[in-house]
Amino acid sequence: MRRLLKSEVGPFPEPVFPQGIDLGAEDRKARRRLYPVTVIYALGLLVLMTLAYRSSQFARALGFAALGVASWTLVEYLVHRYILHGAFPKGKGLVRRSLHHLFDVSHADHHARPWDGMYINGHVDTVFAAAVMVPLSSLAPRYTASVWVATLLPPLRPGPGTAAGA
Repeated sequence: MRRLLKSEVGPFPEPVFPQGIDLGAEDRKARRRLYPVTVIYALGLLVLMTLAYRSSQFARALGFAALGVASWTLVEYLVHRYILHGAFPKGKGLVRRSLHHLFDVSHADHHARPWDGMYINGHVDTVFAAAVMVPLSSLAPRYTASVWVATLLPPLRPGPGTAAGA
């Protein structure tokens, strides 16, 4: 199947739902794709919370974890609307090629085939976000931004980026 490129096709195409799609099977496929990164990010959050508990900073960390849970929907919407809906044409340089590969292709396919569990967001593409956000969060006071970021990362919550919430 041809991959759609937002930088070439323009606005997202209207999806055409074929007959006989087993949405339950597609949801399971999507969730299986999310398990590895969810486990990694959840373990990272668990380590941070354990360290916070051992250093008497648990209440502070718990507050920032709650902030992460409360702000997740807004952050998901903003990323979906202003980053994933952007066009990322091919270009020279590692950053432009990476952005094109990560975002220009995958998200257009997600909108063309929203039922297809292979075209959800939150799989390997979250590693790119983590690679930027985690080091930046370490600049803030201990157990604040790092806990907030770790709470945002696990992608298994039903929402606009998962087959369950599409």
